[in-house]
Amino acid sequence: PHHECEVAQSEALTGKPLANYWMHNGYIRINNEKMSKSLGNGVLVKELREEYTKEAVRYFMLSTHYRNPLNYSDEVMDQAQNSVERLANAAANIEHRLSTAIGSKDDEVSQEVAGKISAVLGEFHQKMQDDFNTPDAITAMFQWASEANQLLKEASIPAADLHEVLRAFNEMNGVLRIVNTGTGDLLDEEIEALIAERIEARKNKNWARADEIRDKLADEGIVLEDTAQGMRWRRK
Repeated sequence: PHHECEVAQSEALTGKPLANYWMHNGYIRINNEKMSKSLGNGVLVKELREEYTKEAVRYFMLSTHYRNPLNYSDEVMDQAQNSVERLANAAANIEHRLSTAIGSKDDEVSQEVAGKISAVLGEFHQKMQDDFNTPDAITAMFQWASEANQLLKEASIPAADLHEVLRAFNEMNGVLRIVNTGTGDLLDEEIEALIAERIEARKNKNWARADEIRDKLADEGIVLEDTAQGMRWRRK
């Protein structure tokens, strides 16, 4: 009667329905061993967050189908963090290219880009509707990244194509939330102002102030990158 007990406690407290669906997840294993108090091999989320982003933890959990056992290891978490960063970089690169895009975002999207994006989105939603198949849905997101990176090789890209590619990413990421698109504590305008100040400080050889700004941005999870289009920034 586990479900009935959960319903009784929660609904008595809140006066609201507890859930529309129950999803039984597989056991969590630590380095291929069952996680248990007796073995003392438990890992707390707050401990994971000291080394990994919350998006990496979410990615780790979603990269295995919820019905299957979930095996934790440092190697798996490192892979999760790297995977999140790959997707984040692809999205950031698309967004950055918008500054040099040709035409308007309201122009018609090219047939080639529209077809590829439609196929990726179709695959993503089909997998999500197939018993919440998040591992294959994530695979569709990496197919998106592959298409995005291929598009970025073009010397000039229509703004409409870039917006469509970015829209598709936001649609998928809006479901799984495995890339951080939040604003954090610093607003975009504040970040831009700090970067401009840092550039000016470096021109004036004020290395102490430049380093101070760099450290402040790093503490806020802001990564500075040199690209062919100039300096850009992204959130970790």
